[in-house]
Amino acid sequence: MNCQEYIERFLSAHADNELRGRERRAANDHVGGCGACRACLADERKLKELIRTRIRVARAPSDVRLRIQAALEETPEGGVAERKRLHQDADRLLRAAANQCNQRDR
Repeated sequence: MNCQEYIERFLSAHADNELRGRERRAANDHVGGCGACRACLADERKLKELIRTRIRVARAPSDVRLRIQAALEETPEGGVAERKRLHQDADRLLRAAANQCNQRDR
Protein backbone atom coordinates (compact mmCIF):
# COMPACT_ATOMS: atom_id res chain seq x y z
CA MET A 1 0.00 0.00 0.00
CA ASN A 2 1.29 3.47 -0.80
CA CYS A 3 0.49 6.75 0.96
CA GLN A 4 -2.02 7.96 -1.59
CA GLU A 5 -3.99 4.72 -1.42
CA TYR A 6 -3.92 4.77 2.38
CA ILE A 7 -5.15 8.34 2.61
CA GLU A 8 -7.78 8.03 -0.11
CA ARG A 9 -9.20 4.65 0.86
CA PHE A 10 -8.43 4.00 4.52
CA LEU A 11 -7.50 7.07 6.59
CA SER A 12 -10.98 8.19 7.65
CA ALA A 13 -12.24 4.69 8.40
CA HIS A 14 -8.98 3.85 10.19
CA ALA A 15 -9.33 6.94 12.39
CA ASP A 16 -12.89 5.83 13.25
CA ASN A 17 -11.82 2.22 13.96
CA GLU A 18 -14.13 1.00 11.20
CA LEU A 19 -11.63 -1.21 9.34
CA ARG A 20 -11.81 -4.95 9.79
CA GLY A 21 -9.74 -7.97 8.85
CA ARG A 22 -7.35 -7.67 5.94
CA GLU A 23 -7.95 -3.92 5.46
CA ARG A 24 -7.19 -3.19 9.11
CA ARG A 25 -3.98 -5.24 9.00
CA ALA A 26 -2.87 -3.53 5.77
CA ALA A 27 -3.59 -0.07 7.18
CA ASN A 28 -1.80 -0.85 10.46
CA ASP A 29 1.19 -2.25 8.56
CA HIS A 30 1.41 0.84 6.37
CA VAL A 31 1.09 3.29 9.27
CA GLY A 32 3.61 1.25 11.24
CA GLY A 33 6.24 1.90 8.59
CA CYS A 34 5.22 5.37 7.36
CA GLY A 35 5.76 8.37 9.58
CA ALA A 36 3.87 10.72 7.26
CA CYS A 37 0.72 8.62 7.27
CA ARG A 38 1.06 7.95 11.00
CA ALA A 39 1.07 11.75 11.50
CA CYS A 40 -1.94 12.11 9.18
CA LEU A 41 -3.80 9.45 11.17
CA ALA A 42 -3.02 11.26 14.43
CA ASP A 43 -4.19 14.56 12.90
CA GLU A 44 -7.38 12.95 11.58
CA ARG A 45 -8.16 11.50 15.00
CA LYS A 46 -7.53 14.87 16.68
CA LEU A 47 -9.77 16.64 14.16
CA LYS A 48 -12.57 14.13 14.64
CA GLU A 49 -12.28 14.43 18.41
CA LEU A 50 -12.45 18.24 18.18
CA ILE A 51 -15.53 17.99 16.01
CA ARG A 52 -17.18 15.56 18.42
CA THR A 53 -16.46 17.72 21.46
CA ARG A 54 -16.91 21.22 20.04
CA ILE A 55 -19.61 21.07 17.43
CA ARG A 56 -23.21 20.90 18.54
CA VAL A 57 -25.46 18.70 16.49
CA ALA A 58 -28.56 20.59 15.49
CA ARG A 59 -31.54 18.63 14.30
CA ALA A 60 -33.26 20.20 11.34
CA PRO A 61 -36.99 20.75 11.73
CA SER A 62 -39.08 17.99 10.19
CA ASP A 63 -40.42 20.23 7.42
CA VAL A 64 -36.87 21.03 6.32
CA ARG A 65 -35.91 17.36 6.33
CA LEU A 66 -38.99 16.52 4.25
CA ARG A 67 -38.16 19.24 1.69
CA ILE A 68 -34.58 17.98 1.40
CA GLN A 69 -35.79 14.42 0.93
CA ALA A 70 -38.28 15.53 -1.73
CA ALA A 71 -35.58 17.50 -3.55
CA LEU A 72 -33.27 14.48 -3.55
CA GLU A 73 -36.01 12.26 -4.90
CA GLU A 74 -36.65 14.75 -7.73
CA THR A 75 -32.99 14.62 -8.73
CA PRO A 76 -32.41 12.13 -11.56
CA GLU A 77 -31.69 8.67 -10.17
CA GLY A 78 -32.44 9.73 -6.59
CA GLY A 79 -29.50 12.10 -6.15
CA VAL A 80 -26.80 9.95 -7.72
CA ALA A 81 -25.33 12.94 -9.59
CA GLU A 82 -25.06 14.97 -6.40
CA ARG A 83 -23.48 12.08 -4.49
CA LYS A 84 -20.98 11.60 -7.32
CA ARG A 85 -20.06 15.30 -7.18
CA LEU A 86 -19.63 15.12 -3.40
CA HIS A 87 -17.40 12.05 -3.74
CA GLN A 88 -15.29 13.85 -6.35
CA ASP A 89 -14.94 16.85 -4.03
CA ALA A 90 -13.93 14.55 -1.18
CA ASP A 91 -11.37 12.82 -3.41
CA ARG A 92 -9.82 16.17 -4.31
CA LEU A 93 -9.59 17.13 -0.63
CA LEU A 94 -8.01 13.79 0.28
CA ARG A 95 -5.44 14.11 -2.50
CA ALA A 96 -4.55 17.59 -1.25
CA ALA A 97 -4.21 16.23 2.29
CA ALA A 98 -1.99 13.40 1.05
CA ASN A 99 0.25 15.87 -0.73
CA GLN A 100 0.45 18.05 2.34
CA CYS A 101 1.34 15.07 4.56
CA ASN A 102 4.00 13.94 2.10
CA GLN A 103 5.51 17.44 1.96
CA ARG A 104 5.44 17.80 5.74
CA ASP A 105 7.39 14.56 6.22
CA ARG A 106 10.20 15.59 3.86
